[in-house]
Amino acid sequence: AGFVVLCPTARGFGERGAEYPHSCDVFALKASLMGLNLLALNLYDFMRGLDYLHVLPYVDPKRTGCVGLSNGGTFSLHLAAIDTRVQAACVSGAVGSWREQMWHGYACGNQFFHGVLRYADIPDVIALIAPRSLCIESGLYDSCFMSSSFRGAHAKIREAFRVAGCPERLCIDEFAGVHRFRGDKSIPFLLAELA
Repeated sequence: AGFVVLCPTARGFGERGAEYPHSCDVFALKASLMGLNLLALNLYDFMRGLDYLHVLPYVDPKRTGCVGLSNGGTFSLHLAAIDTRVQAACVSGAVGSWREQMWHGYACGNQFFHGVLRYADIPDVIALIAPRSLCIESGLYDSCFMSSSFRGAHAKIREAFRVAGCPERLCIDEFAGVHRFRGDKSIPFLLAELA
């Protein structure tokens, strides 16, 4: 599609991980024991990745996006929320409510900031992306972020983009599928927003 792509490996995964079951939980626990937060460390790495991309002569720093599924979706929503260099993001299989996931779904240990629920939930973090562009993909049969969790989150996010005066910069694709990246709406959305 003409994108220049950097695909980073998060800490605790791939070459940066180990052969633990649920390595994201194991590495998050180890980081916590040292007073560190694994999500913050990964976001630091991804921001340095943007630094690198933006010095390449064939990359237009004014047309930067990020895309992720599941854990990658969590990284994408946080990266877009804190780094305004990201003009458009696609978040798949990672939108709902931490409060609800804590009791009714699986939650990987490296997807949280310590004590975050005292201040915010996922829709609150995503609201920081507005007025920049965002596409959310949520499978109706996702076993990680269930429709009971993401429907309420979607309503709050729609309201945040409306209040920010940019409802047209939000695309929500609720599709009849499981925990996966779909791309039917998100890829055309990203192409249009980053053109």
